[in-house]
Amino acid sequence: MSNHINGTDKCKLYRFEKNNYFYGKLMTVRDFETEQSYFDEKRHLVNRLLHGSGLVCGFEDLKMELKGNKILIDFIDGGVALDCCGREIVVPANTLGKDVISSSGSTVSTLPDGSFLYLKYKPCYEGYVAAASNPSSCEERCCPGRVVEDFEVIVSSEAPSSEGIRCRVESSEDPNVIPGASEWLENLEEEHKQCSLCGENQGSKVFLASADSDLVIKREDTEKYRIFFTQKELYQLLKCHILDSNNPHEVTASQTGALVSVDGVSNPGGNVDLAPKNAIVIIPDDTNNLIAIGETHSSRKDNPHEVTAAQTGALVSVSGVGNPGGNIDLTAGANISITPNPAANTIEIASTGGGTPAVTVESVGTSLIVGTSDKYSREDHVHDLGKEVVDFGNLSETLQKQLNLLFMYLRERALKCTVSNFKIIMRQLDSSIAFKISQVAKDAVDNRIYENEDDFISFMKDLLELMKEFADEIQGRVTDISFERFMKSLEELKAAIGSGDAIQVAIQQDEVCFYAMELEMRG
Repeated sequence: MSNHINGTDKCKLYRFEKNNYFYGKLMTVRDFETEQSYFDEKRHLVNRLLHGSGLVCGFEDLKMELKGNKILIDFIDGGVALDCCGREIVVPANTLGKDVISSSGSTVSTLPDGSFLYLKYKPCYEGYVAAASNPSSCEERCCPGRVVEDFEVIVSSEAPSSEGIRCRVESSEDPNVIPGASEWLENLEEEHKQCSLCGENQGSKVFLASADSDLVIKREDTEKYRIFFTQKELYQLLKCHILDSNNPHEVTASQTGALVSVDGVSNPGGNVDLAPKNAIVIIPDDTNNLIAIGETHSSRKDNPHEVTAAQTGALVSVSGVGNPGGNIDLTAGANISITPNPAANTIEIASTGGGTPAVTVESVGTSLIVGTSDKYSREDHVHDLGKEVVDFGNLSETLQKQLNLLFMYLRERALKCTVSNFKIIMRQLDSSIAFKISQVAKDAVDNRIYENEDDFISFMKDLLELMKEFADEIQGRVTDISFERFMKSLEELKAAIGSGDAIQVAIQQDEVCFYAMELEMRG
């Protein structure tokens, strides 16, 4: 079976329905528009019911200026928004000089404080071409060839109906009453049981920003009303739930395995108190979030455990005399005095003597007569040997002479050792300063500088400076360890010279000669 199309109805669509298929069709502009409109409305339906409305992304960098008698706005970063009908408002980056208009559609030259800017979907037609104006004739008219999706920026004093994301705690009329999560979800589901409608009179504007009279975007107010997220209800639920620190799931201690008792003592929903006893003290410290548990027992000095001397193995008697739990007194006897001194923690025991000292002593003399004395010999019989040590001047003349010869020998030996050792070093290191040290030491020996202690020490001061020059000359030519030992011997010689002890200086100069001979050339 077929359809016959006559001249009168040639632009009408006839169809034969069989199994829901179309047989024969003449396509017109209206059919293409219907097809495009069908898919657009489908997309808008999904946007409206699944994603909601609001800003999707962008719109962070906005600038306004007054140019002539109208206010223009620049979208530096551009953005994308969805209106309540699900239509996309796409603003390319660097969209400049867009008019700000009033609700009536006229341009504005001023903004009151507390103004609100909105985006509104506003398509326009362009690309006009000549086309048949009537399907039944060949008459042509100028018709638009395409639709451009554009938008308007509208200023209003009316605040957005939505106040952005509001958590259920904040949305409660009574701040002390927190609605349960199930109740909140039920309310949210109830709102979506009926499909939301779309239309120009049902708030198709999308909030953009808040502005003041100086044409400056008010960031704080803008952030209050903006919603940048798709599927905002889900995001709102997740965000509020994450930020809810009031145990929204009513989790119990037993469910989490938390401590519910201490040593079998429990107090559900309250505190388990710590009670001090005996020498234990408990001090809560809320400032540092701690509880200090201390004791007073260790500071007691009154023998709280009643320990006895026998238990500790303490002294209980002296020479068989005991007085458990008390003191053993010291008693002064004949010619003995006992003087306690608590300040110095001492007990002074002294002899008082028995009579007067002897005034004459006949036990020391050429007659070898042994006399008698009640206590002491005469004062002129005391041997003057100094305090604690024997003074050099109190030695015999022969012993003093022998010691002086020994000391002089040590000084002479130190000088002669310097002569011979530095002469050898001069050859090994090819050092002119070592040769000079050897020569001046030889002159000192020839002039017998060693015989006088003061002359010897004065000479050694000058010799020390010369040996320091020698050290500067050889540094880097000898090994580090041998050089460090030589320098240490010079430092010790300097200290000996500072002490003024000629014997110590002579001995230390021998050390210098030894470590000078130990100097090793680098390999």
